[in-house]
Amino acid sequence: MSRTRIEVTGLDKWIDGFGRLGEPHEPGVVRWRQATEVMFDRSQQAVHVITAALKASGRYDAHKTVGEIVGEVTYGGTADCDYAVYEFRRGGSHDALRRGFVEARQTFVDTLNEIVEEEVSSWR
Repeated sequence: MSRTRIEVTGLDKWIDGFGRLGEPHEPGVVRWRQATEVMFDRSQQAVHVITAALKASGRYDAHKTVGEIVGEVTYGGTADCDYAVYEFRRGGSHDALRRGFVEARQTFVDTLNEIVEEEVSSWR
């Protein structure tokens, strides 16, 4: 009985391609930083403002670690604002980080799809 064989390749290109996404000015990292900025902007809109210390302590960045691109939004950690973690743990309308992520979620999905599509298209 004869057999037919189909070989699917490309995993090595996939792995190599995503390895190149780590440069700070690489389009994938830039796009992820832009998506993270959208999340940061949404969280800034949701932060409760009494003294403005919490809002002023907000920061964002995107960078590559081993095997992934990470977007970070942080609050607190300053002399004026050591209470961010307690404010966000209150949940609900107090959790500006969660609210920011929920409102920016589709931006991350769209960005990830664009990055993957661009990488796969470069294989042609």
